[in-house]
This record gives sequence, structure tokens and C-alpha cells, in this order.
Amino acid sequence: MREYGQIQCAFWQSADATTFTDAGKLLACYLLTGPHSNGIGCYRCPDGYVVEDLGWSSERVSEGFAELFRNGFAYRFAGVVFIPKFLAWNKVANGNVATARMAEFEALPKGEAKARVAAAILRHVKHLSADQRTVLQTVSETVSGTVTETVTQTETNPTQPNQNQSSLRSDSESAPEAGPISDDLLGGGNVSQHPGDRLVSIVLAAYHEILPNCQRAVVQNPKRLKRIREADKLAKQVCRTQGWRYDADAFWRAYFGQCLGDPWLRGEVANPRNASWRQNIDVLLEEDRFAKIMDQALSGMEAAA
Repeated sequence: MREYGQIQCAFWQSADATTFTDAGKLLACYLLTGPHSNGIGCYRCPDGYVVEDLGWSSERVSEGFAELFRNGFAYRFAGVVFIPKFLAWNKVANGNVATARMAEFEALPKGEAKARVAAAILRHVKHLSADQRTVLQTVSETVSGTVTETVTQTETNPTQPNQNQSSLRSDSESAPEAGPISDDLLGGGNVSQHPGDRLVSIVLAAYHEILPNCQRAVVQNPKRLKRIREADKLAKQVCRTQGWRYDADAFWRAYFGQCLGDPWLRGEVANPRNASWRQNIDVLLEEDRFAKIMDQALSGMEAAA
């Protein structure tokens, strides 16, 4: 366990902190400086750690992580936390420190979080040897292209508002279009620039990133594509009725972030009748369930706007 952690004063005026609830601020501080944290902002942090250290219920822990997910402050993959901006805020001073950080990196279990922090180290740490860069590059390429997208966003200065955050409030400007997402989230092939294909890529990118314990959606059959488009159409209608500006990327991140609050929805509850079954996007987008979760997600986005 490291002896201390630090929080820059600018954190409290940044977009990361000003939009958080009190519980979100406490959890963010805990992740930055807690007893299980390390010098690269990526480490094992299952619910039990937070329950014990903060005295929270499991439900409150899930709600706290869901809030940090929605705001892009921290992501968790199979119990391993990744804080995208950590290394941008905590600079590595020299080669000796870089070697220590690499030791922390090597101790991480294989998986999405390790690949993401590998990309973050490559971007933010300058004092690396050629061999260290080779190792990091290899690991960073083991998962989908969403790694590059997330790490690119970490360059935002913590003292400046996050320009990527969008509101569902009524606005005279049209909602910005999200950029193309990596092909492998669609199961291979080129991502078309047709609006419908872009929508599917946005939905699947958010689903795979925020709910890593759920089954990957690789096969894009007509029934699944229809369900995604109908769900998005309903979300647009509701926003239009309420006078809110609609942004697909913001909405779908909020939607799947809302699913994080329920262990069954986030894929952590096994099916006693079918051991091979995993939670999947088709279940999460069933009409009645989608409407219920959407109400909760939009309420949360409205409150944060």
C-alpha cells in the first residue's frame, strides 16, 4: 500500500467535481487516494473494498460507480478500476519512477483495464525505455479501439470544463454528431458513414465499454439492429416531447450507466437454469425494460444538466 495519494486543488473547480453528487465526490477522492490505489490509477477495487472502507451498502457503491462511469471519471472492468486522467494529473518525474510504475502495471491482471492503462502510460509517461514501450504497445492493442478513444479524452486539462459533455436541455444549436467508432465493435468490416450504422456503432461502443461483464454483441442480425434503432427512436421522441436536446452518445452512456446500478442488469447474476447464459444487449433493450431504465437515465441526465 502506498503511503499517500494526492488530489490537485484544481480538481474541485474542474468539470469532474462540480457535476458530482456528494457521494460521487467522496468516491472519486477515495479512488484517487484510497488504501488500494497505486501510482498509475488502475488497480483492483471490488465492491467489498469500498463497503468496508467507506461503510457504504453494496447498493450505494453501485450507484456511486454508475455516476463516475456516466461522467467518464472512472471505469471498472471485472473489479479493476481505471481512472483515465490519473497519469495526466500525476506526472512521472524520472526514469526510476517510471520503472516503479511499470512494476505496478505488470502486477495487474490481464484484461481491458490493463490494456487501457497501457495506452495511458504510453501517452503520458515520457521516461520509458524502448523495451517498456514495446510491452505497453503490445498490451494496449489486445482489446478494441475504444482504448484509443478513451485515452484521447484524458488530455483534457482538469482545470477546464469538459467540452465533450452534452446536455439534454433545450438548445438553439443542433446536437453534435459522434465520430466513428472502431470496426471491431461491429464484428469486422468498415463502419459506414450512414447515420443508422453510426448509431449502431455508438450504442455498441457504450454497451461494451460500460458493461464489460455482459455478453459481447458481435453478430448484428436484423432483429437486433431493429431493436437498437427502435429504442433510439423512442429516446428521441421522449427528449423532443420534454424539450431536451438529444445526443446519442450522451444518452446511451447514461442508459448503460443506469444498468450498472442493478447486479442482474450489469451481468453479475448467474442463471441457475443455464450456466452458459450471460446478460446481453437484447435483454437490456426489451421494450418495457428499456422504457423503465430510460426514464431513470433521463431523469439523472436532467438533474445533472
